[in-house]
Amino acid sequence: MLFSITLYLALAICLLGTLYRVIRWFTVKIGPDAGQFTARTRISKALSGLFRVLFSPDIFRLVGAFIFRIILQGHILKKDPWRWLMHFSIFAGILLLVFFHAMDDLITVNLFSDYESTANPFLFLRNLCAALALLGIVIAIYRRLSSRGLKKISTNHDMLALVLLSIILFTGFFLEASQIISEPIFDEMVEDYGDPDDTETLAALQNYWAKHYGVIFAEAPDLSDPDLMDAGNEAHEESCIDCHARPSSAFISNPISKAFHPIGVWANAVRLDLILWQLHFLCSFALLAYLPFSKLMHLFTSSVSLAVRSLEDNQALQPANRATRRVVSLDACMNCGQCSLHCSVEPINRVVGNPDILPSHKLGSLKKYVHKGLAGDIELAGLNEGSFICTECNRCTEICPAGINLQDLWLASKADLASSGPSEPYRQVREGVPFGRPALTSKGAAGAAPETCLMNYAADPVSFSACIQCGTCTNVCPVVADYQQDPHLMGYLDLTPQQIVNTFRLGITGRALGSKMAWDCFMCFKCQEHCPKEIPVAEMMYELRNKGYRELSEPFKDS
Repeated sequence: MLFSITLYLALAICLLGTLYRVIRWFTVKIGPDAGQFTARTRISKALSGLFRVLFSPDIFRLVGAFIFRIILQGHILKKDPWRWLMHFSIFAGILLLVFFHAMDDLITVNLFSDYESTANPFLFLRNLCAALALLGIVIAIYRRLSSRGLKKISTNHDMLALVLLSIILFTGFFLEASQIISEPIFDEMVEDYGDPDDTETLAALQNYWAKHYGVIFAEAPDLSDPDLMDAGNEAHEESCIDCHARPSSAFISNPISKAFHPIGVWANAVRLDLILWQLHFLCSFALLAYLPFSKLMHLFTSSVSLAVRSLEDNQALQPANRATRRVVSLDACMNCGQCSLHCSVEPINRVVGNPDILPSHKLGSLKKYVHKGLAGDIELAGLNEGSFICTECNRCTEICPAGINLQDLWLASKADLASSGPSEPYRQVREGVPFGRPALTSKGAAGAAPETCLMNYAADPVSFSACIQCGTCTNVCPVVADYQQDPHLMGYLDLTPQQIVNTFRLGITGRALGSKMAWDCFMCFKCQEHCPKEIPVAEMMYELRNKGYRELSEPFKDS
C-alpha cells in the first residue's frame, strides 16, 4: 500500500515538474530577438525542425552525436579522462540500475526469459553497476571538496544530489545484505517452491544454506554432519540452484552480510530487510519527485543540448529555435565548473570579488533573473558587472561538456540586462564618458597612487623592462586583427598591446586605463604566450581592468 501510494505520488510530481520545465522552454524569453516569437510559434518551429532532421541526411549526424557524445561521452574523454570516468560511471551505473533493476518487471523479464534477480549474471551485474555509480560519486565528492575552484562554485543542490544518490546506493547494499541472512525470506521461499511439512528435507536445506548462502537461523543447524550436508545439497540442486547464485557474486553486499552475523537473529526478528526495503524505495521515490527540480535533470536536458549542438549550423536552428535553445541551456547546465575553471577573466573575480564573473555562477543568476527576477539592485548590479566583464572569448562554450552555446547566451542576456539594470557606469568605459576618456597629458596620470591590487606590474619594472619592441604581441592579437579587417565598422584602435606595455614603461598607465584595447581584449593570452621575452602582457591588461572596475563600482556602492 505504502509502495503504491508513494510511487504514484512521486511519478505525478515528476511528470508535472517535467511538464512545467518543458513549457518554460517555449515561454521564457532571453534576448531581444526572442520577443518576436510566441510560444505557439516556437513549438511549431521546434517540431518542424525535428521532423526536417529526422527525414534528412542530418539524421546520421544526430545518431553520431547520440552515440559518441551522449552515450560514450567521448568529448569529455578527449579533454579529461579523469572527469570522463566520473561522468560516465554515474551516468552508466544509475541508468543501468534504473532500467534493468528498478524496472525489471517491465524491461528485464521481457529481454531475458530466464531472469531471476538472485541468479547470475544479474546478481553480479547489479553490484557492479552500483559500484560503478558509487565510484563516480566518490570522485565527484572528492573533486568538489579538494579543488578550490570547484569548492567556490559548489551549491547545496550539487551536494544534495550526490548525497541522495549515495543514500539510495548504500540502502540498496544493506538491503541485499539483510536479505542474504534473512530466515523469514528463506521460509517464504520454501513455502512457495518446496514442502515445508517435509521436516527432514527442510533441516537438510537449512544446513546447506546456512553454510553456503550465509542465512542466519534462530536455531543454528549442525554444520558438522556430512550426511545432512549432502542431503541439503541434493535438495538445493533439485529446487533452488536455477534461481539462486552463491551470494559471493554480490561482491559488495556479501561482505556487508557477514558483518551482520553477530546481530543476525535480532535483524531477522525485527525484519530488518523490510525496514531497509521501505527506506530504499522511499529514498528512491523522493529522488524521483525531486528530479525535475534538481541538477540531475541535466541527464536529459544536456542530452537535448548536445543533440542540438551537433545541428547548430543546420536550418533546424532557425531564430525561433535559437531562442528556445537558450532556455534549454539553463536547464542543461550541470554546474560542473569547467567553464569557470577555464574562464579567461577568472583572475578579475579574485580582485573584484563578484561571483557573477564566473560563467557557472552567472548562469545560475541568469536563470533566476529570467524565471523569478533578482532580489534588489545589488544582485542585478552584480549580474550586470559580471556580464560586462565577460569578453566573449568562447572558452566556456568550447569546454562545456553539456554542449551549451554560452557565447550566444551571454550576448543575448547582455542585451536584456542593458535595458533593465544599472549598467550605465560600465557602458561609460566603451563610450569614453567620463572615466573612459584617456588623459590628454601625462601630468597626474603618472603621479596617481595605484590601487592596492593582487597584480601590480606598474610598480615592478622588472616585469616589462625586457621588452625589445618586436611587436609580436600586436601581430598575434585577434583584437588588432578585427580592427584592421573592418576599420569602418570597428572604428579606430587607440592603443595596441605593445603600446599598452609602453604605458607601463613610461609610468602613464592612466592613459591606457580607458583605451579600447584594454576593454576589448579577449584575454586569450596569445600576446603573452608568443612573447619572446615572456612579458606578462595579458596580466597587465588584467591589472588595468581591475583598477578600472574598482573606480567604476565605487560611485554605485556609495549610492
